[in-house]
Amino acid sequence: MNGLSGSAKPEATYRSNNSDTSRNIFNIIALVCSAITASIGILVIAGWEMRLRILTSFGTNYVPMSPSVALAFILLGSAWLFYSLMPARWFSKIYVLASVLFTLILVLLNLIQFFTGAEIGIEEVLIRRVLALSPPIRGAGVISLITAACFLLSCIAMILQLLVPKRLVADLSAGLASVVVLANLVILLGYLYGAPLFYGGEVRPVAFPVAIAFVTLCLGLIATAGPDYFPLRLLLGPSVAAILRRTFLLVIFIFTLLDVVLYNILSRFGAGEALLAILSMLIELVIASVIVLQLSQTIGGTMDRAEAGRKQAEVALRKAFDELEIRVHDRTSELAKANKELQTEITEREKVEEKLKQTLEELERSNKELEQFAYIASHDLQEPLRMVSGFTQIIERRYRGRLDKSADEFITYIIDGTTRMQRMIEDLLAYSRVGTRGKPFEPTYLEEVLGQAVANLKVAIEQSNAVVTHDPLPTVIADPTQMVQLFQNLISNAIKFKREEQPHVHISAKMQGNEWIFPVRDNGIGISPEFLGRLFQLFQREHTTREYPGTGIGLAVCKRIVERHGGRIWVESVQGKGSTFYFTIPVRTPQ
Repeated sequence: MNGLSGSAKPEATYRSNNSDTSRNIFNIIALVCSAITASIGILVIAGWEMRLRILTSFGTNYVPMSPSVALAFILLGSAWLFYSLMPARWFSKIYVLASVLFTLILVLLNLIQFFTGAEIGIEEVLIRRVLALSPPIRGAGVISLITAACFLLSCIAMILQLLVPKRLVADLSAGLASVVVLANLVILLGYLYGAPLFYGGEVRPVAFPVAIAFVTLCLGLIATAGPDYFPLRLLLGPSVAAILRRTFLLVIFIFTLLDVVLYNILSRFGAGEALLAILSMLIELVIASVIVLQLSQTIGGTMDRAEAGRKQAEVALRKAFDELEIRVHDRTSELAKANKELQTEITEREKVEEKLKQTLEELERSNKELEQFAYIASHDLQEPLRMVSGFTQIIERRYRGRLDKSADEFITYIIDGTTRMQRMIEDLLAYSRVGTRGKPFEPTYLEEVLGQAVANLKVAIEQSNAVVTHDPLPTVIADPTQMVQLFQNLISNAIKFKREEQPHVHISAKMQGNEWIFPVRDNGIGISPEFLGRLFQLFQREHTTREYPGTGIGLAVCKRIVERHGGRIWVESVQGKGSTFYFTIPVRTPQ
């Protein structure tokens, strides 16, 4: 992708630069053509002022351009010159509109004078009063109908390019200008071949300078439209059709020019009509031959280049195919290797899944055995203990004081041992039931859970004069019974390991990430650092049962409850100042 984008960017830049260069060239052409048009009008006005017929007609035997037409060309040429230089300036557009308006009024008045025969005196007003020229008007009168039509088409083309969006009417504007150019080229050929019929005949001929001025003015309009619109888009570009059109027009132009030159030279030497006809036929044969040769060369060259390009493309395609075949072979090998590795991985995964299945089955069987053990412990093991404890208590009541002092002490040991054994069995039973007898998770309001735990510990709290406080507690998705047991174990633990001062237990909660963290802080005796790592293991006790009663299972039960809920539990403690137990409950969405 990087390689493609990198190559596309320079190509786009190249096209953009070519487009800008092309616009600049055609803008220069428009400026030059507009300047030539205005210059022709200025030369004609100067010719009338200095009485030089050569400047008014560009020839001794040609029809002169009238001063009013010259003034129109000066206005139109200079206006389009300023517009080409400053197309965005408002005064250049106003200048063009004013020049077009003047020309249209001039054409209208001349047409009225031509069709009605009324003597309006347009030339007299423009020359003597507006231009202040003193020489009389000689050879210039009402403008020709052809000139009027060319002025009308040229003005329409200007207005279209000036006022209407270019993309909508550029083809129409340049097309009208092309019509004017073709018409005036015919007029110029009429002058060059001495055929008055081509430039208006004897009725109202078109002046030779007028035809030249129209050609330059309308070429400027075509150049302003640009190469993307008719007719330039038919002639420009690398396509075969465009190359053929350009070549055809160039050959016709060159040999037409040669024919005109030879015709005028031979006419001056008095050549007859037959000789001129023969020479014209020969020139036409030469033109046709050159055109055929040029076309064959152009078409043949294009076909040769296309064939060479085709062969290069075929070689490149063959090379690309070979490279693709190599890549496909390499890729196929890689895919086969990857497929083999995948098959091996699938086989290993199946083995792991089978082993996991066996482990789960063994775990399920172990859980069932644990449940069975718990049932036996709760019934079969406790029944003998109850009998031993019961009969020992009967012996104590009946024979206390009747036996020696050692016997009484032994009886006390037996009762204490059986009591602790019963409590240990009950705690083991509670530990085993955390994972097997737990209730489904449900929304649990911990304020109520904590209240129930405190109510269960009411006697212990009152006897120790403890204070239990808490911050606002949230609702979590949990097993409410086990949450009561969790709070109850932590609070009773804090009350049990109290100092001489009044016990104080505080429970708080805070959200961190996607879990709730619950600190349970007390001001008890604390925990020694070397015992922190074994605190949540079964039967691990820092103190003896004479110092602090218990079985060493309560915190292990807390750990198992928290882990069943997907959380963690840990403790931070300073010996002699108190401990803070932390446990987490993940944030879950109610099902």
